[in-house]
Amino acid sequence: MTDCEVTSCRGADEASSGIRVQARSVIEESVAAGNSHRGLWLSDVSRAENNTSERNGTIGLLADGPDNRIEHNTVVSNACGLRVTGSGNTIIRNKASGNGIAYDGLAITGNIWGVISATPTNDPKANLEF
Repeated sequence: MTDCEVTSCRGADEASSGIRVQARSVIEESVAAGNSHRGLWLSDVSRAENNTSERNGTIGLLADGPDNRIEHNTVVSNACGLRVTGSGNTIIRNKASGNGIAYDGLAITGNIWGVISATPTNDPKANLEF
């Protein structure tokens, strides 16, 4: 889906990805759990905010492309918690726990991602790993 908004949705136990949107879309306040591949998957100039993604086979939240905003999401017990593949992304206020890899691709040139902290902090740019 392109140019869409997914709000308060549940994508669970799918043979592929739980929730997928394409360019210029929003996923917010949704849950993706127990999917065989990705939990949440968005691309190109999209936004994921206030979501939970847990127990997915490969990636909890994948931002596949440039210029996405990934904010205040929780990724738990995925092979990889949060992965970005492009530049120009903003990745802040996310929490990762019990993932094989917590964060992947944040340091790609042009991404804004603040600090990664294992301790709670008041820094609004922090991405936390517990």
